[in-house]
Formats: sequence, C-alpha cells, structure tokens
Amino acid sequence: MPSKPFQAVIEAFRATERNVARALNIVQRDEHLKALLSGWSGDAVTFQPNGEEPPEDDADKWAWLWSQVVVDESALQSRSNCQHLRPKLDQAKALRIIYPDGTVHAWVDGLLVEEVKRLMPKPKKPAR
Repeated sequence: MPSKPFQAVIEAFRATERNVARALNIVQRDEHLKALLSGWSGDAVTFQPNGEEPPEDDADKWAWLWSQVVVDESALQSRSNCQHLRPKLDQAKALRIIYPDGTVHAWVDGLLVEEVKRLMPKPKKPAR
C-alpha cells in the first residue's frame, strides 16, 4: 500500500495535469503508445518505499515517485503487446500520461475510451 506522501504527490500531479493537447496528439497518432496505455494498470507496479520524503521541485517529485515503484515489464508486455515497451514506457513517463500507481492521465484515458466506443458496432434500432 503506497504511503500518504506518495499518494499526496500523485494527487497533486493529477490535479495539475499538463500539456493536454500535446499529449493527446501524440497518443492519438502512436499505436505502440496506445498499446502500452491499454495495458497499464496497478497490477503492473509494485510499491517499494525508499523512506525518503518527497522533494520540493516538481521534476524531482516525479522522479521520487517513480523511484518508489517497480514496473513488471514482463506482465506489462503480455498485457499490452507493445512492440517497443521500454522506449514507450519512458515516453509515457516523460509526458506524464501514466502514474506510478498504475493509473492513466484522465484526458488520455478519455481518448482511449472514445476510440473503443467508435470501434464498437452501433446497436440496430428495432423495426416498427
């Protein structure tokens, strides 16, 4: 179970999700990144606290968060079938569109949900 400081820092990042348009544009055009995001979940990460307090600087806080989790890349690969797992994982972290608690940026998650809805067949209206 993640610590309170860990959860507080994640919530602070979530509250100020940034670069929405840029992130959505990148995700929308990158099938490998979409595959990674589709497989990203809390099952992919194990919380391993390092005992350090969160730093003051946002960039350092982001690194601090990731230093406290281990990503099960094998499970993530199996779940996502992402062809370029390591570089896409690094890209998703850099864009801050995945969180170390196994969640996805809210706007990016919405984009993925909309794509799935477009793929689903429309229900036929009953004949009168």
